[in-house]
Amino acid sequence: MPALSPKIDAWVELKADYGTGVGMMPKGSRLQVTHTAPQGEQGHGVIDDDVVILRLLEESSVTGRVVQRRISVRRSDFAAMFKSSTEPAELQRWDEAQRQKETR
Repeated sequence: MPALSPKIDAWVELKADYGTGVGMMPKGSRLQVTHTAPQGEQGHGVIDDDVVILRLLEESSVTGRVVQRRISVRRSDFAAMFKSSTEPAELQRWDEAQRQKETR
């Protein structure tokens, strides 16, 4: 089986817990690839590799709203960290909230 490569708009799932403490993401979290950036592009930290930028939709434990956050990972680490997945349940709630904002 070929290694998973980042495809824009694709949903992927974490194979293992990522990070520690506040902001950690548990195994099974589903994220969407939003874009890739070349090494050294401003705004993505000092990483010696191309980066893959992903968004995570999750329900806030404070407000109950679906919020998004973004993470970036080294392109060379991407296949080891993720597997293919499907859209999360939070996506529909996120899309509805965005449509409501547009109609205000």
